[in-house]
Amino acid sequence: MTIKKIATTTAILAAGTSTAFAGGLDRVTFSSNILYEEGTYAEVTYGLTTPKVSSSVLPVGTVARSFPTAKLGFKADITDKFAIAVTYNNQPVGADISYGPLGVSGVVDGQNINALGKYQFSDRISAYAGVKYQYLSGSISVPGATIVASGEGEYGYIAGAAYEIPDIKLRVALSYESEIDYSLTSTFNGGPAPSASIASTPEAWTLEFRSGVAANTLVFGSIRYAQWADAQITLPVLGTITSFTNVTSYELGVAYRFNEKFVGFTAFGYEKSDNVPQSGFAPTDGQFDISFGGQLDIGKGFKVASSIKYSKRGDTTLSSVAPGAPFDDNSVLTVGIKLSKSF
Repeated sequence: MTIKKIATTTAILAAGTSTAFAGGLDRVTFSSNILYEEGTYAEVTYGLTTPKVSSSVLPVGTVARSFPTAKLGFKADITDKFAIAVTYNNQPVGADISYGPLGVSGVVDGQNINALGKYQFSDRISAYAGVKYQYLSGSISVPGATIVASGEGEYGYIAGAAYEIPDIKLRVALSYESEIDYSLTSTFNGGPAPSASIASTPEAWTLEFRSGVAANTLVFGSIRYAQWADAQITLPVLGTITSFTNVTSYELGVAYRFNEKFVGFTAFGYEKSDNVPQSGFAPTDGQFDISFGGQLDIGKGFKVASSIKYSKRGDTTLSSVAPGAPFDDNSVLTVGIKLSKSF
């Protein structure tokens, strides 16, 4: 069995079936992998994330609510050198937080559509770029005040390049995502707000890599840096309500082909703790996670993949809502399933 055969069918299962619940408001992050699928390709992915985020001293229960994620993707070769891809995601960023008896809750909803093109300069060098359209809305309630920010769509861009060695299915891809800024029309206690709600999604760099290392084994991973420190949320009357810090996320995994139909994988992820109080929108600090999954070839170009990820979250104290209150023994469980079709 050749390295080529496993690499072309494995293609980073962890990124395809796992959702994120990471630093800042990240829920599902960008990957260039769909651009490198062979021929015409389509996928649909569904995930469910269940956080357990609570305080040992506050009577608030689990403050972060479960959420579903869905992704649609389509890729096609226009010529032997040029390909296009379109993806939709219902939860690129988001939050759904409630502090129960404290009377504080907040919701951030995001959606995006990416339209990308890739040009293959040679069998080793390629580049890609495209437009990201992202929609954002939100609301927050505190004792005596409710602010609702109406939805607004804004544009950003994505650009990147990759280097490959086809014989061993090595690919290293570096992607850049631009910051997107929002000025959201808002209401305050049901009436006109004195100013708009200001929010951003951050500038980010993502390095993805994979390589065949044996006849039936592939290693893969990624490093992502997002400048969440420059993407705070500022509301009318309440001012800046977040204290996000820049986030670097790491992932490393290995996939193994057991037979002609089934490939399994395991991966580990890590985010360093900042050891500073965190925003009430994201009351954890750092993480370590492990994920398992597999992909089954069910014939006629169809494949089904599934995964489960358990993430242990670092302890922290709050910078807002209840400053100094500890949040500890936190965890997140995510399950995902993906159906793909190659034409």
